[in-house]
Amino acid sequence: MKIKVFLLLLISLWGVSCGFAQDTSSVEDQVIGVMFKNLAQAYISVSDFTRLKKDTIERLKGMDDARFNARYSGKLAVIKEFPQALKVKYGINENMKRRDVIKKLGRWDKKEVCRIIDSIPEKIIAKQFKEYMRQRSPDVKKSNLLSQVKSFWGQVKVNFEGK
Repeated sequence: MKIKVFLLLLISLWGVSCGFAQDTSSVEDQVIGVMFKNLAQAYISVSDFTRLKKDTIERLKGMDDARFNARYSGKLAVIKEFPQALKVKYGINENMKRRDVIKKLGRWDKKEVCRIIDSIPEKIIAKQFKEYMRQRSPDVKKSNLLSQVKSFWGQVKVNFEGK
């Protein structure tokens, strides 16, 4: 599991929120969030999680801190938007160092990652999806919702697999 998996799982992730989010998001945000939570949990459930995690940890160990910061500081920044209760419960924050991420990844199993996914408010996931769509070409923006979801999920999956 690549650091991107960890981060995108924390960012884009899927299933029904487990009580950390206040119900202040729109129906659209709820639908987007739940859809991507379910996709992420399905991906985690059917993947060789142990292998993904091992590969990610090895990749992180092979990086120096400067490369880690350059590559992941923007992805970690979204954690700032997470509810405080979620950050405290899982010991995560937007300023995590490479060694901290390695330790966290080493401790988490599939079930824990799915619980984290469930804890991310749908509105944060929806915001990430909408931002992704704003950055796409006009052709992608004009495509139907299914094509947009496939495009976003394809990018998430590439990041999960570390390609």
